[in-house]
Amino acid sequence: MASTIFAVGQARARAEAERQAQISQAVADFLKNDVLASVGPAKAKSPEVNVRYILDTASGNIEEKFEHAPLVEASIRQTLGNTYLSLGEYKAAEPHLERARQIRREQLGEEHPDTLTSMNNLGWLYMCQDRYDEAEQLLVRTLETRRRVLGEEHRDTLTSMNDLGWLYIREGRYDEAEPLLVKTLEIRRRVLGEEHAETLRSMNSLGKLYFWEDRPDDEIEPLYVKALEISRRVHGEDDVRTLYYMNALAALYKGLGRYDEAEPLLVKALDGYRRVLGEA
Repeated sequence: MASTIFAVGQARARAEAERQAQISQAVADFLKNDVLASVGPAKAKSPEVNVRYILDTASGNIEEKFEHAPLVEASIRQTLGNTYLSLGEYKAAEPHLERARQIRREQLGEEHPDTLTSMNNLGWLYMCQDRYDEAEQLLVRTLETRRRVLGEEHRDTLTSMNDLGWLYIREGRYDEAEPLLVKTLEIRRRVLGEEHAETLRSMNSLGKLYFWEDRPDDEIEPLYVKALEISRRVHGEDDVRTLYYMNALAALYKGLGRYDEAEPLLVKALDGYRRVLGEA
């Protein structure tokens, strides 16, 4: 009996892995053949062609093209929605993220990890749009479900804890944000390690919260300094992640009125960004 249950579990895991691989390949093909191919050599030289133009062009025929492959449509919409979100194009992101959530909920169920990812991303979008009540409903429900289905220490659960903490920060609910961010950092340190990228982001997030709470400098500064030191050691001086933490520490010093310490870091970060990313 036990061997039969184990075999069934393995078969389901293999089927899920194959499904995910097929969807990933379909998304990659779409990005290559539809998104990038929509900008030929002649169009590429036009000043009107930018990331937003390419995304808008790609968004035009998704529903028709993937009428019989809804989960592929959902993954593509998730990708496009997250890209719009990263560009600050919240209005353009919304229909993609909402449709991705709707499809996944219908096809996979409310508690599937992909559905929960769509819910969490949509909650983050609502937060960015200052729709705090709607954001909280989604982020709380996602966190509760991930805790129950995936466990407290799963990376997706930790993402939910972090994102709900940020929502509370945005609303000035620092007392509710702090235990979430403290716990996220503690688990990430233990499970992922001190040098993991998500652990460094947690250090930075908690440092920002402590600054807004007007905590003593000796509670705030070590979090920023440590994140920068680790990033320098792991990624190198000119890595964009190191430059981000360098700029964050400089911004902290500026916020604390320690301008003599802020200026050289800001100059160094700017020089680094110019070397890595160019003047534009």
